[in-house]
Amino acid sequence: MLKNTIIMQKWMHIHDEIRDGKLNRKIKEVMDIYTIKDYICHDLSNINFTNFQALDYKNNNKLPFIHSNKEIRILIDSNNWIKVPLKRCENILDEYCGYKHAKISVSYNTKPHFKKNQKLSTGYNTYFVTEYLPHPEFHINLQKGMKLNINSIDFVIYLKNQNEENEIQFNVKNNLIDVEKEIGENKYILNLNSHTFNKISAENEFRELVLYYKVENQSKFLLMPFFMLFTWSLSLMEILTHQLLGFPYVMIVTALIVYLNLARENYEIPYNKLVITLFFLSFSCLLIKTINLFT
Repeated sequence: MLKNTIIMQKWMHIHDEIRDGKLNRKIKEVMDIYTIKDYICHDLSNINFTNFQALDYKNNNKLPFIHSNKEIRILIDSNNWIKVPLKRCENILDEYCGYKHAKISVSYNTKPHFKKNQKLSTGYNTYFVTEYLPHPEFHINLQKGMKLNINSIDFVIYLKNQNEENEIQFNVKNNLIDVEKEIGENKYILNLNSHTFNKISAENEFRELVLYYKVENQSKFLLMPFFMLFTWSLSLMEILTHQLLGFPYVMIVTALIVYLNLARENYEIPYNKLVITLFFLSFSCLLIKTINLFT
C-alpha cells in the first residue's frame, strides 16, 4: 500500500561558515515529493536546529508550518501542483497516478562537530550525517578564502542486507566520486557514481550516510598575517630610529584597507586574532613616534 506522501528525490546543500572560532552550518534540503495531502510531515527529531524555513521551490514563497511533537507539518497546498501523468514513458500505468508532484526546499541552522587542524596549519575537519538516502549529488558551500581538500572527501554509506551490516565508501581514490568546483562560486558539487549508488538503494536496506571532509585556508590569504608581521617590524624600526622613515605609516594604512575589505566581504582570515594584535601593536608604535615628533 502506497503512503500518502513519498519523497522521491532529495538534494543536500551544506553551507559552512567560521564565526568566532566556531563552525556554523546551514543545511538546505531540496525535495521532489509525490503526495495526495495538503500537509507533509518533515522529521527533524534527531537534529538540534534553529531558524527553520520552508519554501515553495517554484516561486521561492515561504510555506507556513507548525513544529509540534518532534515533527514539522508544512502546508504545501497540493491544489497548486500538477498531477503525476497517468502513463509512464513506456506506456505503462503509473503506480503514482492521482498524486501531486510538489517541489519544496527546507533550510535550518545547526552546530556541527568539527576539529581545528593542529599546530600552525589552518582549516578544520568535519562531517555530515543523514538518515535519509538522498540523490547522489551533494553541494558544499564554503566561506570565502577557504577551499575543500578533495582527497579528504569520504562518503560512507551504512547498509543492512539479510541481517548483515556492511558499508560502501565513495571517494576520489576508488573513482566512485567526481568533484566539480562551480565557476565564480566557492561551491563544490560532489557527484557519486550513479550506477553503484542506485544499485545500493535498490538491493539493500539503507541505515545511514556520513560525509567526511577537510577544509583549508586558501594559501594566498596566509599572506595577511605575514603582511602584518612585516608592518609591525617596520613600525618597530620607525620608533627606534631617530629619523622619520614614513614608509611604515603607508604600510599600516594599506594593511587596514585590505583587512577591512576582506572582513566586509566575509572572507575567512587565517590567524585573525594575531593579525588584529599585530595591527594594534603597529599602530601603538607609530602613535608613539608621532607624539615624539611633536614634543
